[in-house]
Amino acid sequence: MKTKLFWIILVSLLATSAGAQDWQPGGRGNVEYNCDAIMSIVEEFGIVYYLILGTDDLTPGEGDAEHYVLTDISLVTVAESLLVRASGCGKAIAVDDDEVVDIYEPEKWKPNITGEYFYQCDVVRAIVAGFGDREFRRTGERQHTVISFYQEEAPECIPPYVVTRVHSEVFACPDSDCEKIDRIMRWLAWSVIGWSEGWYELALEDKIGFVAEADVAPGPYGLLQVDEQHVLQYAECVMVPQRRPEEYRDFAIIKGGPAYQEIEVALYRPAVETAQDVIEEVEGEFSNNGMPYILQILSHDTHYPRGVYTVELTWDGVTFRYGFNAQDHARYYIHVYCNRPISG
Repeated sequence: MKTKLFWIILVSLLATSAGAQDWQPGGRGNVEYNCDAIMSIVEEFGIVYYLILGTDDLTPGEGDAEHYVLTDISLVTVAESLLVRASGCGKAIAVDDDEVVDIYEPEKWKPNITGEYFYQCDVVRAIVAGFGDREFRRTGERQHTVISFYQEEAPECIPPYVVTRVHSEVFACPDSDCEKIDRIMRWLAWSVIGWSEGWYELALEDKIGFVAEADVAPGPYGLLQVDEQHVLQYAECVMVPQRRPEEYRDFAIIKGGPAYQEIEVALYRPAVETAQDVIEEVEGEFSNNGMPYILQILSHDTHYPRGVYTVELTWDGVTFRYGFNAQDHARYYIHVYCNRPISG
């Protein structure tokens, strides 16, 4: 089954720091939980019912109110799902069919970076807002905050980076009445370490602070360094930004590999939601190995400012977004080489 709800992921991994109450093993004995965190989630969402999808059928409905057409549906309470998987923290709450009177409809469904799951982003944000400064842990020494887990697994919901649209004021707390502690430049990427409704908590060079959501655009999953390879394991691709010194700032994309014609690559200017136009595609061969490639020439009649650009790669309906900081005047080449065999 392609889809799973994010609660399944949550209850397999989520717990807060261990100071409040003993850690308890999960249903499989291989995950540790902090029961205070589990019970807080139950208290917050225990009356909400959600859907477990039995098929891949997820079809937007028509009309003003978006809905979903789902087949083979079963209903479970949040409390039941949490406690059956964290049995050391309490007893699952049984619900009769005739008590199911409400179905929670998410704000939006999003795939994670692997394209294997769908998430309710508004619930993700609620969990991050409540537990984003806590730690959970799984077997081994690896530890993550709640927000870092969702940034890895559901980057469409809470972006790891944001790019400033304007020169933005930074506040000491998530409110415009709070003290202004800094001002940051537009078109640069900033690491997101927390979220509160309408505000992103950012890690600056020597401090942390809050920036209004309206002042920023969701940024890339990660940042690429010029002349360094980045391996995109899920798509079996390698991306390498390179540059040649010029008196202007310009861009082109080179797509190579066994399925280079099937790769979709787009470039976005900083904090801009529309991709740059491709004015020409040139087919050729690499001089060192004779392998074919396509060179996408992007529009050069548009001003390219300095800042963090986003390179968007789409493969089989799954999209990945990575950025790099183009500060120098140069011609930048984005090399994308995918080693997957041609489909079909």
